[in-house]
Amino acid sequence: MRSLNGDLNKIESITRPMAEAWLKENNVDYEELILGKPWC
Repeated sequence: MRSLNGDLNKIESITRPMAEAWLKENNVDYEELILGKPWC
């Protein structure tokens, strides 16, 4: 989340399509996709 100043909407718009495409290409079933990793 640090890379986009914690803006979860930006993270969702950039990361979700890539993640969902990868999951679909690799036939991975999922029920929920949680994005954003807290900075420690």
